[in-house]
Amino acid sequence: MRKPAITLDHVLDIPYFSGQAWAPDGRNLGFVRDDGGRFSLCEVDVLTGRETQISEGNDRVGAFSWAPDGRLAYVQGGRIVVAERKPGGVPEEADWLRTDLYAGPAPVAALQWSPAGALLAFVAAGGLWVWDPAGPTLREMAVPGRIGPLNHKPALAWAPDGSAIAVAFEEDKRWDLAVVEASGRLLWRSHTEDLEFPFAWARADRLLFARAPVSHTVREWYALDLPVGAPPRLLHTEHEPEGLGQSFAPQPLPDGRGAVMVLRHEGWWHLYLLDTDGGEMRALTGGTCEDVGHAMDLPRVSPDGREVVFSTNRENLGMRHLYVVEADLVGVPGTSVEPAWSPTGEMVAFRHSTVHHAPELWVVARDGGGLRRLTRSMPDGVDQDRLALPQYAETPGAKGWKIPGYLLTPTTMVRSERAAGSGSTRPCSTSTAAA
Repeated sequence: MRKPAITLDHVLDIPYFSGQAWAPDGRNLGFVRDDGGRFSLCEVDVLTGRETQISEGNDRVGAFSWAPDGRLAYVQGGRIVVAERKPGGVPEEADWLRTDLYAGPAPVAALQWSPAGALLAFVAAGGLWVWDPAGPTLREMAVPGRIGPLNHKPALAWAPDGSAIAVAFEEDKRWDLAVVEASGRLLWRSHTEDLEFPFAWARADRLLFARAPVSHTVREWYALDLPVGAPPRLLHTEHEPEGLGQSFAPQPLPDGRGAVMVLRHEGWWHLYLLDTDGGEMRALTGGTCEDVGHAMDLPRVSPDGREVVFSTNRENLGMRHLYVVEADLVGVPGTSVEPAWSPTGEMVAFRHSTVHHAPELWVVARDGGGLRRLTRSMPDGVDQDRLALPQYAETPGAKGWKIPGYLLTPTTMVRSERAAGSGSTRPCSTSTAAA
């Protein structure tokens, strides 16, 4: 019997890469590697491709955050570990010093360094805490309710100048939003029956957030200006009588006067530019396509605010390419999602997959050149040449609709004969190849 092109053991051996984030040096990329349920924090040198494991032990690594000076804080086994390179280390010979920062009775759910790296905010036991290594001191913030995960999105966000933290919390079975000073004092909180989420800082004195009534047919976008002297300003309203779709966090421009939004005003997810002063909205993309890759895939504004990189299927319904506004940045066959600008804006890191390999980490230069793969997912022994290639097909539907799909057939199938399982009474042949 012919050996299968890929076996179940091969599939189980495929690692999964997620959470990629650039180090401040712009040379290394941090990510979480999942090897069959073992989650490790790693980094890869984008110039040499050298991969290094940062975390130790077998406890699962969750969230992680880079400080501006290159320190890494990460959650492992419910505790917080801070890692920093040994003095005099160079990227090719990087080694890390690790210090347990917090190991309380309740596991840590999220963490984030302040923009200057002087403070570390994290969520534990349903509360918001801030650690000051200069003290060192640890204090709890005055958040009224309990903080927990919500749709796999960050529960907290620092203001760009580090003066305040926005955080979503639950109280009386209702989700609200709060802003607290870095010192711990509560500055503002919502108190409605609606869901105030997602949110993002446009600038140090302006917080953008969504408010979705319980009907889930309307979503309103507001701006809260600090110091709080007036109620939040309504900027824009989404109306979807048949029910709201996914909500995507705004992506502010560096000057805070605008924010890139992902909205479904034309029945497709497209990008818009929202004026955070007056609420005017301008379309950046359009057409019969989706300009996002998946529910957690966000467009990203370049550090200089001149371009937006995003994932779209405008060239091929079954693939996602990376575009910068209207310029095709990464158009190789396959699906490219989750772009992230390097600190200088010279490169973009992203996840890429094809019918032949599972998602892997890649980088590309801002002008579309220098495309290269950083990690490899497929184990030895997989015969990629024998994997069945999907063929685009449309099935007629009601009201003249054409339902898109893909057809996979055995690589050895004879097109003039019926395949096994198609209704033929012909006996199954032992020569039928595995997909």
